[in-house]
This record gives sequence, C-alpha cells and structure tokens, in this order.
Amino acid sequence: LQDIITETGEESEDLIFKIRARIHRWRNDEWKERGTGDLKMLRHKESKKIRLILRQDKTLKPAANFYISEKSPLCDIKSHQGSDKMFFILAYDCSEDPQFEKFVIKLGNAEHGSKFKEAFIAAREFNRLIQEGKESEAVFASVIVEEKKKEEKEEKEEKKEEK
Repeated sequence: LQDIITETGEESEDLIFKIRARIHRWRNDEWKERGTGDLKMLRHKESKKIRLILRQDKTLKPAANFYISEKSPLCDIKSHQGSDKMFFILAYDCSEDPQFEKFVIKLGNAEHGSKFKEAFIAAREFNRLIQEGKESEAVFASVIVEEKKKEEKEEKEEKKEEK
C-alpha cells in the first residue's frame, strides 16, 4: 500500500506543551466523556496564538480544539469539585460544530494537574500579550521536540549501517 500523507492542521504549529488527559463536556445536564489522549498546546508559527487540542487515542478525532482566549469568562481555568487534578474551562470549541462548550479536563495526578494549570495560565497570558501587540513581552515555553524518539531511532540505524 502507498503511504498517504494526512494533514492534521498542526503542521504550521509548534508543540509547546503535551500531557495525557481525559476530557468531558457538559451535554443534556450531565458530564459526558469526550475522550482520552494527548492534550497539546500548539503555537502557530505566524500568528503566534496558542490553541489547545486533545485527540482521542485510537481514532485521532479531536475531542477539544480551541484557542486559549484571553477574554473572561472564556478560558478562565477553575478547579473542578475542589480537585487539584480536574479543571473546568468554558471555551469556544471547534472540534465539531463551533460553539461554546463547558469542559472538564482530568489529569492523572496532582503534579500533572499543577503543570497543566501553570502552562494554561501562561498560554492565556501569552495570547493576551499577542492580542495587545506586545510580542516582545510575550515569552512562553520553548518548542518541544516531539520527533526526538524518531531521530534517536534513525541515528541508531545509521550507526548499524556504518558497521
């Protein structure tokens, strides 16, 4: 079979944060699970705006996809039920039909929860500075090299070929 190149829309963005998470959204007066997977914060290479996306593990279908808005009440991150590993966020989601959604993001433990909350707040502040045209003041996260494992694997194969 021929390899097919599938574009995800993430090609023009840099990965700046990644963590495993489960996401729920509020529908029909109850929380419904949307999926589990890698939650990513991506910074667009041209506009510099940061968005959050979580794709379901097996299908890679987006369960959440929204820009981290600097305008309240959108993207105000709050602890859910007093937990330090679950967070409530209202966002303008574009994973299906664009609309306002209430999400709860659930992380594995309190340490992951604090890392996510810190990164989310920093991303929100970064987007605020970009929106105000203060790019020189906006500093947030270096790019994560997701391809690191692939590169290491390729180096090992090259060394084998040299022998």
